[in-house]
Amino acid sequence: MIRLQKIVFRSGGQKITGTLILPSEQNTKYPGVIFFHGRGASEERYVSHAEKLVQAGIACLTFSFRGCGSSEGKFLDQTIRNGIEDAAAAYHFFVKSGYVDKKRIGICGRSFGGLLAAEMAIRVHIRSLALAAPAVHKRQWLDKVIERIPRGGIEAFRGQKSFHGTEPVRRMWKYRGNLLLIEHEKDEVIPRAVVEAYYDCAGTEDKTWVRIENAKHRLDEAREGAFTQIIADWFSETL
Repeated sequence: MIRLQKIVFRSGGQKITGTLILPSEQNTKYPGVIFFHGRGASEERYVSHAEKLVQAGIACLTFSFRGCGSSEGKFLDQTIRNGIEDAAAAYHFFVKSGYVDKKRIGICGRSFGGLLAAEMAIRVHIRSLALAAPAVHKRQWLDKVIERIPRGGIEAFRGQKSFHGTEPVRRMWKYRGNLLLIEHEKDEVIPRAVVEAYYDCAGTEDKTWVRIENAKHRLDEAREGAFTQIIADWFSETL
């Protein structure tokens, strides 16, 4: 049996909605994983991933960032900094929920959620981190709404050869936990060089790089299933 509990917490004065997905056993502290969705998506796509982890005895939190899903806020007002604030609020809600062992917390972030997962991993204790097709950003974009940055600036940034000096990649030397990087082989949004930069700059020696063959940035159903199995195996082994 799996327990699903709808929850609400606040970030930036607005309500953030989410779901706790918990194993059936009670009166124990579980290892836990928080899912950070991609830009403009919502928690909806991640509940099935979480259910797979719960079958292995791992508690999970999914939620929608401000302006996404049923969370409050206007999407086109949300900056990268707002995303980091929401990610931090989710982390603190999860560790204070009473269900999880705060020494055994993992984060799984995809695309923009991967960027936010990396930002959190260098701020708080994260034992295991999974970054799938993770994004990066320029330092001067922190208070920008990504959708309002001129397209030419985005394309020029995406076309550079190295991302080792970008945010939050350059600070990944601080991270000492377990790290999984997931590359989408045919990704048309996140260059392979971004994944390479995260891998190279991470301070941990416990890092793994896997590739989902023929995968575009948005995974189809079959490759979504492969992604689920990859992260279920990873967190089962490392938390």
